[in-house]
Amino acid sequence: MLIDGDLTYAGISVVTLLSAGIGAYVGAYLKEKGKNTATKEDFNDLKEQTRQLTHATKEIETKIDDQVWNRQRQWEMKKEIFTEATRIVAKADETLARTVSAYLNGQSVREGIDQCEEYWYQLAAQGSSIMIIADASTIEISSSMVKAFIDTVLSLNPNEDNRVDARQRFDKFRTLRAGFHVCTRKELGIKLDLAGPPGPGEISSPL
Repeated sequence: MLIDGDLTYAGISVVTLLSAGIGAYVGAYLKEKGKNTATKEDFNDLKEQTRQLTHATKEIETKIDDQVWNRQRQWEMKKEIFTEATRIVAKADETLARTVSAYLNGQSVREGIDQCEEYWYQLAAQGSSIMIIADASTIEISSSMVKAFIDTVLSLNPNEDNRVDARQRFDKFRTLRAGFHVCTRKELGIKLDLAGPPGPGEISSPL
């Protein structure tokens, strides 16, 4: 079965062949006309053949245009989803880092945990969107990152001393966030850099 890219190249090849066919047909007709006077029936036959070839060519060109448009629309949808996901992950990371720091220093974390719970739901929602348009490896990283975020929040129990566990879980979340950053750039065809995870609005089209 042909994929979009293969079908596009195949379509271009068919257009080329059809165009060549028209030229060959007309050339043969003109050569024969040099020997004999063409009848009205010959001319009508040539006209009909040319019309059919032209119609077939236009159909293929239209299909190619549709495929190019569909790929562009898919890219725009993917960019929109990953741009929003990147923004939310950055905000969630900032809030979680602040809350974990407060917990490790014995400060109140109630407000920070409430804020983290809000991002918890937002991350889960973005994960659902990513599952629709991303590769399996990206989906796995995204799901693991959200789980690590939730696990870290759950470890911030003000009534228990979970500082070592909280630190380890937060470090795991940070590692997975870096992996998500790499996957995001691969998904969008953006060259990887060494600057670390992008900030909100940094993603742009490679086209």
